[in-house]
Amino acid sequence: MSTRKLILHLGAPKTGTTSLQRYMALNAGRLADRVEICTPTEGSPTREMGRSALLYSLDPTPKAEARLAAAIRAQREALSGPGVTLISHENLLGAVPGNGGTRVLYPHWQAILALLDEGFAPLRPQYAVYTREMTGWKASVHAQITVSDGYTAPLATYLADYADCGDWTGLETAMRAGLGDRLSFFRLEDETDAAHPGRQLLALAGLDAADCAALQPVSTRSNPRVAPAALEFIRRLNEMDLPQGARFKVVRLVTQNQALFANEGGSAPSKPV
Repeated sequence: MSTRKLILHLGAPKTGTTSLQRYMALNAGRLADRVEICTPTEGSPTREMGRSALLYSLDPTPKAEARLAAAIRAQREALSGPGVTLISHENLLGAVPGNGGTRVLYPHWQAILALLDEGFAPLRPQYAVYTREMTGWKASVHAQITVSDGYTAPLATYLADYADCGDWTGLETAMRAGLGDRLSFFRLEDETDAAHPGRQLLALAGLDAADCAALQPVSTRSNPRVAPAALEFIRRLNEMDLPQGARFKVVRLVTQNQALFANEGGSAPSKPV
């Protein structure tokens, strides 16, 4: 274990994380002799660790902290031998602005990373964050929290409410002050090959361009943004007093049949029925 290189890809959401994780999982077997890949598959310790980090950021109680610490220990115990391990979960920095009352860009990152450092000791993790042009990122985040978390405000209101939530430069500066060269920030815009995503992150794990080119490509974009008319339908649905289970069922119906929710002009129906 003492010779292992550990890389934690912390997100952020809506920076190509789903495509990257799909690509890494698709090629996990090809990479097994060089890099151990851990993504949030069903029942995996990576999924629980990311979920626990998100919940802790929304409600940083001792109980939530203990859950996160236990999830980190479980992930550490699942590491399998010497080499390089790359763990990827988009929620390891916590909740995005607008989710559960979060007002600023990752207010609890310090506490979460302290728990990660403690839980993986004596390993010293290297941390990687992907960013994206802020306005486009916020638009995608707005769509995500509208679909997933029942957010009710339109995009213009969201952009106004969170105009001062912080920016990537400020976050990187603050994180680098504590982590130094253990921190890498990558721009999604610098990923130029959609079929081979995450080259900057994989380079950190020791793979060069030729190594990446030899991997099996991903053929389609993962987790695309919901179409505007369908998103507006869901936003209006969120304003209604529906039980959570019923809302999830309708949202799934809408996202799976988005063309049905647009009028001739491309707008959403006036009211969910």
